[in-house]
Formats: sequence, structure tokens, C-alpha cells
Amino acid sequence: MFKRMVDLWRKTFDQDFPIVAVEMPDYINPATGDDPNWHIIQQMQLDAPKMVTKCGVVHARDLGQPYELHPQLKSELGRRMADVVENVMY
Repeated sequence: MFKRMVDLWRKTFDQDFPIVAVEMPDYINPATGDDPNWHIIQQMQLDAPKMVTKCGVVHARDLGQPYELHPQLKSELGRRMADVVENVMY
């Protein structure tokens, strides 16, 4: 689905622009305390560059809290995104 979405964006805007995805942090369901097979989604995100040209992934598993989906360390996330953008674009 990710590849189809990127293909549609590129077709719509008539540009082959680079894509940078952020890996979801580790997550535990606060209601149950379970890991809802989150590692499967993370692996799919890490595999995205194999399917999508000019695509990079920012590793962010270590930037969040177990019960939060959004990384708390925004400055570090931004630094990592800048590094990935440089690698994907140049």
C-alpha cells in the first residue's frame, strides 16, 4: 500500500520526489500491556526502500516511550531526518 500511495503522489504532482518515512517507535498497548505485533509494521517500514525508489527510513524505535506512538525526542528525530534526506536526495 505504501508503494501505491507514493506512486499516486508522484503521478499527481508529476514529480519523482524523494520520500522519507519515519519508523514507528516501539509500542505497548496501555490497555492490555501487550505488544500488538508492532514489530511487523516496523519491519515493513524498514523494507520500504526495497520497494520504493528514492526512499529513506529514519530509525526512531528508541525515541519514544512504550505507551506513546509519537517520538518525544523531536530534535534527535529532526537530526536523523536531515541525515536521511541528504542520503536519499544526493
